[in-house]
Amino acid sequence: MKKSLMAFVLALCLAATAFAAPRAGDLTAGAVGDANWIALGVRDMDAFLNRPADMLLGRALKMAPMPESIGKLGAWDARGTAAKDFDKLEKFVMAVELKGDVTFEEINLAENAKPADFTVAAPEGTKITPLAVMEAGEEVGKVNLAVLERDGAKYLIGANGDPALLAAMAAAPADNAAVVARTAANVWIQAHLTKAFLEASDADLPKDFDCEIGIEDTKTSVKVTLWTNMYDEICELASKELGKDLRAVLTGGAQTKAPLLFGTAPLAGLLNLSASFLPEGFKLADIMPAEEAAEAEKQVVAQLSQVGFTWEDLVKILRGNVTLGFAGKFNAPMVGEIPGVYLHVTGVDAAKVAPLLGMGAQQLSGMLGGKAEPYEANGWHGYQLSGMVSGVLAAGENGLLAAVMNADQFGMVAEVEPGMAAAVEPRNFALALNTKVLQPVLKGLFEKFGDQALEAAGEGAKGSKDIIKQVIDNMGMVDAVSLVAADENTFVIEVTPNEGLVNMVLPAPEAAEVKPAA
Repeated sequence: MKKSLMAFVLALCLAATAFAAPRAGDLTAGAVGDANWIALGVRDMDAFLNRPADMLLGRALKMAPMPESIGKLGAWDARGTAAKDFDKLEKFVMAVELKGDVTFEEINLAENAKPADFTVAAPEGTKITPLAVMEAGEEVGKVNLAVLERDGAKYLIGANGDPALLAAMAAAPADNAAVVARTAANVWIQAHLTKAFLEASDADLPKDFDCEIGIEDTKTSVKVTLWTNMYDEICELASKELGKDLRAVLTGGAQTKAPLLFGTAPLAGLLNLSASFLPEGFKLADIMPAEEAAEAEKQVVAQLSQVGFTWEDLVKILRGNVTLGFAGKFNAPMVGEIPGVYLHVTGVDAAKVAPLLGMGAQQLSGMLGGKAEPYEANGWHGYQLSGMVSGVLAAGENGLLAAVMNADQFGMVAEVEPGMAAAVEPRNFALALNTKVLQPVLKGLFEKFGDQALEAAGEGAKGSKDIIKQVIDNMGMVDAVSLVAADENTFVIEVTPNEGLVNMVLPAPEAAEVKPAA
């Protein structure tokens, strides 16, 4: 009896799967096949339309009131194909999930549609009702629109060219492997380029190229996530050259640490790098032909031995973090107050670098006409430099630290703007700039020393003065920007536009609803 019941339940599950309504993307992807295609869409229209009113996109939507009929739309997906380039689309198909009936008047908001003048034979088990013909410009041409009823669901579908393409969409199987979310973003753009197309464009990659751009927003910034399969492409190319699987080599998996923040005042800039994917026993022979690797490694080891380091020390440093930061305050000679700068390297043996710190501190103090005094604070041991330039050179359990900034900044922690927050998390790669802080500094430096710098750069550089000035001035449109690696396939860029500029362009954010006390 139990076996019969289990078989019945399993049969119901299989039946439900077999007759499940397809996604909008299944309909479009099934019509374009494995050609070169570009696609865009929204995964959840409700979430798109009902954003918090104080988010940037929510404020922007207030500028263009949406018609009531848009509430009938669910996820939508549009795809276009081209054989040589995307100046003109060979095929254009679109599908939108419907939550109710739509009329010709509701889709003719731009008044560029005409009543349907075509017929199409619907595949068995589906119903296609022609709705309109819409003019979509020279690149796309006329688009035939119809309502598709299939598997208990309704869709607004459209295709250019032969109306029979609508029938191909209606018959497309569900669960198409090409319909996959590579990012968590609701608004997305994808592209698929075949190997043959890439070869014709002199881009000899071993497999088809795929990418996705996801677009999100916060109350103050816009985030763009870029996913590509370029890591797979590179690994496959390199593996052919090496005669071994590169992916099997890059398995270090060491967890990177958050970058050090040093010096008070807002963090002005940060670059953080880590090769934590390297294994502990990494050798150049892992990624190079054996003979070349042996000679190159021999030369590197010879250089390292002069300062008391080994190859193993270098690998440990590479697997750690190297951080270049601009923070704190520095009263620079002839310039005035600007952000300080520091370099932090983890994985360094403090005992091995101690003699080097002493020699370096003495040489620097002599060059700068100051003195070097012992420095010990927060686990750092080294030297504090004073004179024309103040700074610190120290080592400890957390690695090596070199900083140029005012002495009252030592040991302080820089403030991080919200738009740079992602860059101070553990990453293999992070780059962030606080342009709100940097722009006036760069503007002042260029006004004081720009002519001298361009003169020294040669005759060809003189004509670029206006361009450089314009670039620096335009930096004021953005308060912060960051670029980080989320994983080997994914990068996220976040741009925080200038608050004053945003408030000038967009309606004011709606005040949060205040609920009465219980």
